[in-house]
Amino acid sequence: MRHRAITNPGICSFARPKPMLPLLNRVLIDYSINALQRLGVQMIHVGTGPRPMSEILERHLAELETPSFRINAFSEKSLLDTAGTLKYIMENFLDVDRGDTICVLPCDTPNNIDLKPILLNHLHNNAALTVAALPIRWSSTEWKERTFGTIKLGILPTIAEFRDRNHFETALRQRSEVLHGQSFRVETFCEQEERDRAQSNLISTAIYFFQAGLLMDLAPFITPREADPRFSDIGLHILPLLGGRHEEFASHNINDNFIRKVKRGDYPFYAYLLPGNTYWRDIGNPLALLQANLAALQMNAGQKPNEEAESVGRFPSSWQSLGELARKFRNPSFIDESAVIRSTARIRNSVILGNTDIAGHIKNSIVFPGSHQSLAGKSMMRRNVISRGVRLVNCIFVGGTLGPEFAPKTISDRIIYETIHGGLAFDPI
Repeated sequence: MRHRAITNPGICSFARPKPMLPLLNRVLIDYSINALQRLGVQMIHVGTGPRPMSEILERHLAELETPSFRINAFSEKSLLDTAGTLKYIMENFLDVDRGDTICVLPCDTPNNIDLKPILLNHLHNNAALTVAALPIRWSSTEWKERTFGTIKLGILPTIAEFRDRNHFETALRQRSEVLHGQSFRVETFCEQEERDRAQSNLISTAIYFFQAGLLMDLAPFITPREADPRFSDIGLHILPLLGGRHEEFASHNINDNFIRKVKRGDYPFYAYLLPGNTYWRDIGNPLALLQANLAALQMNAGQKPNEEAESVGRFPSSWQSLGELARKFRNPSFIDESAVIRSTARIRNSVILGNTDIAGHIKNSIVFPGSHQSLAGKSMMRRNVISRGVRLVNCIFVGGTLGPEFAPKTISDRIIYETIHGGLAFDPI
């Protein structure tokens, strides 16, 4: 719902699924696929969600050139939680042994994480589950607006040892940096922790490596998302169960033998500590999408992103695309080679995507590509136009035409999602 003006076809004719939102010249899901490609996987399964929006994602996946691996895209008949999707994949597509490894990645968290060291740690520890973990600042604006899954490790400091959270944060960050690149047993996992109640600022990145045997043993207990009580989500249910909070699942249909195995340590649960210069961002709302694009611009230009994190890595070259990257950087900005930039245009720190015509002034904004439209049975491409005199600042421009009638006023901090026949619709970012 937080992306409704971009992802809801009932609101916007340019709508697309969240994995298809742009990050520079690619869409979000491409970066997850690229990370798995570099890991050397042979098969990727993608749950595309219910129709009709799933068709956009399925069409994109079918057009990707992936000679070294296959992509199986499937549309769920009903919306599933993350554990439900895993169970569906296990039952319908996979033929695995108990010792095989299954990697689970989100497709809405751009990052520069190398998956291979996490996999090697997972295999070395003979872990049932490994999650990639990263310290986050208490003062992070993201944590003000949403919750995170937090992790407590015995080898790291605890908040009870310090006078205040700032001292704890500094100590945890310094200790994590010394230990980064290693995995440690998880003592406690708490999903959806509000910042003011959290006992740790070490968070889950939702990057998981599962031993197939664990998923086989969990499958009988996984429920539909509408069940009451439900056991359907990796972060809400599986991780807390393995992370020491067994009593919370007493009312669930989980047999005593499985709980005894968890308590006995038969399903080792590890957290892999990522280095301090890791870039990771959850695209939970339009503002985060805008900030991720601006950070990507700055990192590709060799600059430090203008964000709260004091140290983040530059995007590896392999981030740029699955194929050839065509780009122009200005100021820095990304301008797609198919965009028309008029002599009156002034573009700074922005992302201008394909099939657009720019004559106005644009700063700290994303201009989406034009969309395919059907007219009398024929497919045509509709161009997005921003005319001379228009000024966009801190905006996401999804589609249509903005004319010079907007010249007297700068439009800022908005998702502009439909401008047809002079009409204008927008949401605040």
